[in-house]
Amino acid sequence: MANLSLEALLEELRHQQDWLMVQDLDGVCMPLVLDPLTRVMPAAYIRSAARLQGRFCVLTNGEHAGRRGVNPLVERALAGTANPAIEGLYLPGLAAGGVQWQDRFGQITYPGISTAELATLDALPAKILKGLREQLTPLLP
Repeated sequence: MANLSLEALLEELRHQQDWLMVQDLDGVCMPLVLDPLTRVMPAAYIRSAARLQGRFCVLTNGEHAGRRGVNPLVERALAGTANPAIEGLYLPGLAAGGVQWQDRFGQITYPGISTAELATLDALPAKILKGLREQLTPLLP
């Protein structure tokens, strides 16, 4: 396929019945930063993605929810001007290395992951914290 200008690509997409755009988030729609908690995402990007309902998905190795997730970026970008869960403005797609799926309303599922595997993953942070405390407490003043 030849290299297309933006205008030619848009014209090509207009005439296609079935297409899906998948975008890797980090470094594409938002710049890479040292501290992920300082990332920002433009509200215009979020609203544009929503207009592509059913034809746009994201891919990230991070997570959708949680303090370091993509959803808080969406919420901060919209800053009270919209409710992403009601208006379907969350970014649908895969996260957490491809095991976490989210729809545009923020409903998260883990297709292909068993209940037992989810329980193990859910218990892991507390287990790691306990181990770190046991190992590090004697070393700290």
